Amino acid sequence: NGRIDVKGSDVAAWTEVYLDGRGWTRYNPTPEKDKIAQQPQPQPQTTTPKAADQPPPPPPVTRPLAEPPTSRSRTHKKKSDSSSAFRIPVAAIAKAGLVLSPLWITGLVALGIITMKRRRRDRRRSVGTGRERIAGGWAEVSDLAVDLGRPSPRQATRREAASLLGGPEVERVAELADAAVFGPTQPNEGSVNGYWTHVDSARTALLAPLGRMQRIRASINPSSLHTRRRPPVRPARRAQSARTPVKKDTTA
Repeated sequence: NGRIDVKGSDVAAWTEVYLDGRGWTRYNPTPEKDKIAQQPQPQPQTTTPKAADQPPPPPPVTRPLAEPPTSRSRTHKKKSDSSSAFRIPVAAIAKAGLVLSPLWITGLVALGIITMKRRRRDRRRSVGTGRERIAGGWAEVSDLAVDLGRPSPRQATRREAASLLGGPEVERVAELADAAVFGPTQPNEGSVNGYWTHVDSARTALLAPLGRMQRIRASINPSSLHTRRRPPVRPARRAQSARTPVKKDTTA
């Protein structure tokens, strides 16, 4: 039993790989000694001819950096922007005012005329004695005729004016006004309110055959506001004989 020395060159080792259908198959990745690994052949390098010498490009132009805006310049810019933004609506408003100013003036004048007529109507209906309030009701009908362009003659009586205007409602208002003004007693509150109901009916009858624009023109027509009217007729008072001494005839 002597000693035997075994070197790496005396032994060999390999691996086996299991393949389906073939089983374990020997696979030796170590090449044989007589096989020399082939070195890759260097590829020849192609050289391109150099182009003619070109002049060097000009150096880049460097612009000086802009100075950062100061607080004063920023404030001035904000003020100018705000002022320009403010001038635009002001100019638009001024142009609109030039266009709409005639309409505004016309509307204000029309509103003033309607307000004056309404105040006049309220005053005629609520201020004064019963006779004066009934006479004011007839004046409302007569003023509407003036605004419609159908004024009655200045010397015409109420019944004559009613016959010229036409319509049973207007004639009824004229008859009731004469009966109240020349009657022996003062009309009470119920009679006054009833009479003004007839006045409204007469005004409605006068406006009924007119169109919408004709009614609007009559409502803003100021003709009846400056028409001078005679004072209402009142019944004459009886003279008091007790205060007037009677002279006796002393001649025989």
